[in-house]
Amino acid sequence: MRKLLLLNLIAILLSSPLTTVEISTNDVEDMIDIVVNNDLEIDEWEVTIKEKVNMNKKQDIIEEIKINDEYTRKENENSVLYTFEDSHNYSETVEIYNVLVPKNKSDDIEIVAVFKGYTWNEETKTNYTKWLRAMMNNVFTKSARKYTCLTTEFSGIINADYVLNYINEKLDIEHKQTQIDKNKNSTLDKVIYGYTPLWSQEVSIMDEPTNVQIAVITNEMGLTKFSIGTPILINEY
Repeated sequence: MRKLLLLNLIAILLSSPLTTVEISTNDVEDMIDIVVNNDLEIDEWEVTIKEKVNMNKKQDIIEEIKINDEYTRKENENSVLYTFEDSHNYSETVEIYNVLVPKNKSDDIEIVAVFKGYTWNEETKTNYTKWLRAMMNNVFTKSARKYTCLTTEFSGIINADYVLNYINEKLDIEHKQTQIDKNKNSTLDKVIYGYTPLWSQEVSIMDEPTNVQIAVITNEMGLTKFSIGTPILINEY
């Protein structure tokens, strides 16, 4: 009930939900396939949907939030962040909804919905697909942006170049660019950008279409993990 009230709130705030669209989970499933076929383990996968709301709806948002007392509130000099969380222990997934209200009246309010998991199976896939369909068809509008990310656990038995070559072939990556991290104190080895025709959303980086970002991280024990995102990685790695 609490979650339904919150989703209704977001839909009202955005005011013009999308008509029914084709929902694809290809990006998540491709990432899962990469993990499985390279004997890696999932640390976490996450799908984030973001959209801006005009500041003139601020008072309506605040009043609606106050009706629901099950939220956390964090404030700093620039903004107020309201967070609602709904955990599903039985399926190891979490839904998080953020409403970021800036104090600068010229800035837009940001609505963020997150679905994250720590494993992948048919039940998880079904729950995620239902959530994504609800978000894209009933809550957010065509202006929303979706970001998908998967991070593996650290492993010492993998060859990073082999995994990267596998990803490159599976996703048919074009316009590839690689940035090497030369900071000796950093655990980040390199970041790879590119474009795959298999995934729909994209951004432009250095005038090239981009919808794949891969970070390779090696810790002090020599263990390696990968973070794969589309169209870009939006969380720290």
